Amino acid sequence: MRKFLALTLALLMILGTFAACDTAEKETDEPKEEQPEVEKSEAEKESEKEKESDEKESESDEKESESDEKESNTENGGNTENGGNTENGGNTEDGGNENEEPEEEPLVESTAGLKFVLNEDGKSYTLVGKGTCAATEIVIDGYNGLPVTSISDRAFYYCRNLTSVRIGNSVTSIGDVAFYNCFSLTSVTIGDSVTSIGDAFENCSSLTSVYYDGDIASWCN
Repeated sequence: MRKFLALTLALLMILGTFAACDTAEKETDEPKEEQPEVEKSEAEKESEKEKESDEKESESDEKESESDEKESNTENGGNTENGGNTENGGNTEDGGNENEEPEEEPLVESTAGLKFVLNEDGKSYTLVGKGTCAATEIVIDGYNGLPVTSISDRAFYYCRNLTSVRIGNSVTSIGDVAFYNCFSLTSVTIGDSVTSIGDAFENCSSLTSVYYDGDIASWCN
């Protein structure tokens, strides 16, 4: 009887062990259920959208900055460090526009009392004589706001008190014996526009200084 009970108890223990192992195997073989994703809150979604928007704006700003730099480099492609802008036909930073005509020098009003005649063009004068001028040093350049372009023949014939003459750049011609026998004349300055001189200073025995405002090449031509 005791042996029977012992065998029965042993069988029960063995069966229990097999049942436990089988249960463990089933639990091991059963696939684990995937945990459902937790939905993000509205605040988190808004935050992510803002981050994405900020990143896009930053990229856009960088692209615009690069584009502006390229445009600036293209527009200033003719700039030189010391030479100014050459894009607009030779503008220079310090020298102005190379294509612009040089500004005309303002006229200096001729000495009062000299006699002038308006030329046919109505835009210039010819000096024809001393008139009522008693000055010993005279300037010949402009008259009534217009240029004096020529000095006629014998204009200062026998003006013995005349000592100095300055002929401005508006004058282009000096007539024959214009200063004939001006014995006291010592100094003459001739403007750079004079292209024709007759025997203007014949018998000016005291004349020792003649100045020309142009260059030698212009004088020779």
